[in-house]
Amino acid sequence: MTPAEIKIALAQQGVTQADISRALVANPSTVCSVIHSRYLSKKIALAICKLIKKTPEQVFPDTEQYHEGYSQTQISQLRVDEIRQRLAS
Repeated sequence: MTPAEIKIALAQQGVTQADISRALVANPSTVCSVIHSRYLSKKIALAICKLIKKTPEQVFPDTEQYHEGYSQTQISQLRVDEIRQRLAS
């Protein structure tokens, strides 16, 4: 899906990017960056998919990291990267 399609699908469910950022305690710009495929966050991507009732393959077809499971080490590194990005803001 394109970013515009994702935003429309979220709006149809009555959900905003700000709602997602508050619910996941994430920076709003991070949510936007995930929607635009500029930043990887499986947690945010899967929340979006769940909210719009589509699979990760349908929403983010070019991001294979969302299609398969992560090892615990990869999950930890993603969390560290997310924290670093939030601190840099």
